[in-house]
Amino acid sequence: MIRNQDVTFSASSRVTQEEKRNGSGTVRECSTLSGLWWLVEREARNEKFDHKADRQQKAACTQPRPPGSSAATTGSLAAQALLVGGLRTSRLRCALPAARGAQPQHGSSGPRQPLECSAACRLPAPWQPPGRFLGNALPAPAAAMEAPSGDEPRQARDRLGAPFSGTRDPAAPWARFSAWLECVCVVTFDLELGQALELVYPSDCRLTDKEKSSICYLSFPDSHSGCLGDTQFSFRIRQCGGHRSPWHTNDKHYDSGVPMSLQREPAHYFGYVYFRQVKDSSVKRGYFQKSLVLVSRLPFIRLFQALLGLMAPEYFDKLAPCLEAVCNEIDQWPAPTPGQTLNLPIMGLVLQVRVPSRVDKPESSPPKQCDHENLLPAPVILTSVHELDLFRCFQPVLTHVQTLWELMLLGEPLVVLAPSPAMSSELVLALTSCLQPLKFCCDYRPYFTIHDSEFKEFTTRTQAPPNVILGVTNPFFIKTLQHWPHILRVGEPKMSGDLPKQVKLKKPSRLKTLDTKPGLYTTYTAFLHRDKALLKRLLKGLQKKRPSDVQTALLRRHLLELTQSFIIPLEHYMASLMPLQKSIMPWKTPPQIRPFHQDDFLHSLEHAGPQLTCILKGDWLGLYRRFFKSPHFDGWYRQRHKEMAQKLEALHLEAICEANIETWMRDKSEVEVVDLVLKLREKLVRAQGHQLPVSEATLQRVRLYIEKAIGSLPKDLQTVLCPC
Repeated sequence: MIRNQDVTFSASSRVTQEEKRNGSGTVRECSTLSGLWWLVEREARNEKFDHKADRQQKAACTQPRPPGSSAATTGSLAAQALLVGGLRTSRLRCALPAARGAQPQHGSSGPRQPLECSAACRLPAPWQPPGRFLGNALPAPAAAMEAPSGDEPRQARDRLGAPFSGTRDPAAPWARFSAWLECVCVVTFDLELGQALELVYPSDCRLTDKEKSSICYLSFPDSHSGCLGDTQFSFRIRQCGGHRSPWHTNDKHYDSGVPMSLQREPAHYFGYVYFRQVKDSSVKRGYFQKSLVLVSRLPFIRLFQALLGLMAPEYFDKLAPCLEAVCNEIDQWPAPTPGQTLNLPIMGLVLQVRVPSRVDKPESSPPKQCDHENLLPAPVILTSVHELDLFRCFQPVLTHVQTLWELMLLGEPLVVLAPSPAMSSELVLALTSCLQPLKFCCDYRPYFTIHDSEFKEFTTRTQAPPNVILGVTNPFFIKTLQHWPHILRVGEPKMSGDLPKQVKLKKPSRLKTLDTKPGLYTTYTAFLHRDKALLKRLLKGLQKKRPSDVQTALLRRHLLELTQSFIIPLEHYMASLMPLQKSIMPWKTPPQIRPFHQDDFLHSLEHAGPQLTCILKGDWLGLYRRFFKSPHFDGWYRQRHKEMAQKLEALHLEAICEANIETWMRDKSEVEVVDLVLKLREKLVRAQGHQLPVSEATLQRVRLYIEKAIGSLPKDLQTVLCPC
């Protein structure tokens, strides 16, 4: 259920106030204005915030009030108590909080935004608890303070005495670089140490020891692969120390503008590897072995592979000076902006790319590239920053693409055993892209080795296999992961004009340790019938030597239509749970989103099911029932519910802006007016942080309402709310 962050602005709202005291954890509930008055007495006596308020409080407690002044004094003190109580509740968050149980403006790990006068004003110095802050410095996020020694996340400081605010100043060194990459690593083979990290650039990138170890082991192909020459592949590792604050100020804007599958990884790193192994008599071992690795949070495999294709050969010849020059060029790139075509200069060339936007139509024709007549040299145009050649990746398993799509949709554990890291990583990434536009919510490792820090976690037999896709090359995993329900083994690719030999469905009992033949080892039975027409079209394309990109477009369109046919009924039912706009009143808590009832949804499929848009027959109801138990349903539902809750909050804010605030304030106490100011400020901060879909005109109206509300209060409260 949605957590309601709105408050009913009525006379009854002034008598309820929860206040949590930091440290002790005790909760005191003030049910009347005298309870709020008690807050002022406690704050003034214990922390001496305001000596004048202290004298007023003591006089009010020991002497009878003059006739006619009781209501005014009570209202003013109650309003100040509301502010003081809120400060005590949110001290660690350093934000002016909302009243009566509403959530703070931002969590302890979120970005701290300065409060602006007339909209979100800074609190004056007398109201800050002494000994808690240094000037205007804010306390470090809880996640950073609790990080274990040795594996602590990177920390930096914006200025002396002020912890890192969560974003890197756009003018700071490497700010633009960090919008694309975390760092560049060079991994070499040491006769005594094995794989060793030779270089990390920029040098201020702080990787933990566990992250360094994972990068070292995953940057070299497994010894069973026998890769000679140059090889490109990718991996994905879990960050140590949990979620880290983004370094770039445009992260929120980027994530809100791109499809969900292209959002930055908050808790994982991608590693894009260019590995070279060639004979070299000058080396004691007889072989030159080195990897250049780009570490990033962005899933732009096509872009970074193209970048490595330019960087790595040059680096292996000229070493460090070349790497430093390339990194400085990347530091001049514009930030990745959804929907825009960008020119990225690198090593005398210009890469022209377009970052996809959330509003792009699926499978629409690529947008026209920007005018490059004046660009010298002519740009190298990348048609996509992330899409792989699906037809090439799926050639050995084309007859089972639909079964694999169902396994991905249901979040089933799967092991992909391939001859090389390049094949395993590309096949795993192709499988995760099958569900677009649905976000892949399970864990996946394009390339995984026995040295990985999660090896024990993934191979234990004491519990069910986790919902993860593992790409491996070592046959040892067949024995270690024999208890997994689905194992896909593919062989060496064969270059010919005909369709490669297709893997067969086999029972897991036929698995052997080393000489296991290619096949999909599973007991799973698909819910939907196979689309034979698709396979015929692809075979016909092979016979006519149709270009691979056209074959890929056919395959991608089929998977997209299949996913959309499955998701559209869910979207329609979810939309029906949204309250009607006419039921949203400005001064009342908005109605809640109705709960999702699986039985009601399944009944709706009779007249609005996937059969309306998809010709495939099969047990759609059974597939939906199984989907409800998967991580992808949970991820989809949470995301849609979050978006609907934000839309509901935005509609409520618009309803407030359309109402007459002056009429509402006529019979309201100071406590209620202060409460309204706090709530509007909280919503304003959320809207400015791209968390609420509201227009700039609505934001201007909110600022005007805040000014009007503050202007109706006594001077002392105006000074507290908006010191000038």
